[in-house]
Amino acid sequence: MEDEELEKVIGLLAAGEKKINLKFFAFYNCEVAESGWTIKFRSAYEEFGGDGKYYYFWLSNKEGGAKFKAIAREIDLRNGEEKNQRELQSERDGTRQLIKYIKVDDLAFVRFNITIL
Repeated sequence: MEDEELEKVIGLLAAGEKKINLKFFAFYNCEVAESGWTIKFRSAYEEFGGDGKYYYFWLSNKEGGAKFKAIAREIDLRNGEEKNQRELQSERDGTRQLIKYIKVDDLAFVRFNITIL
């Protein structure tokens, strides 16, 4: 997702939306803050600053209560096939909530279906 798209999603969260869907290019790192919310994604790929093992996704709001669950999956660019689905629960990481999603394949996209708890 581009930063402008993430700003729109954050606007939905600020308006009270509890379910969002995000799709990131697997080599993309970003952090966007807007309306008291922050979304951050870090690639698993070492050549793009990752640790070679996990995709990291952080979510926070100014109240510090952005606990969430996610269904995460990798997506193949060639055919759109979704693989390696995992259900994850966020954990506190300082003032933010974090999920770590293990990189299984070398696929182009990562999708998170997020539900705020």
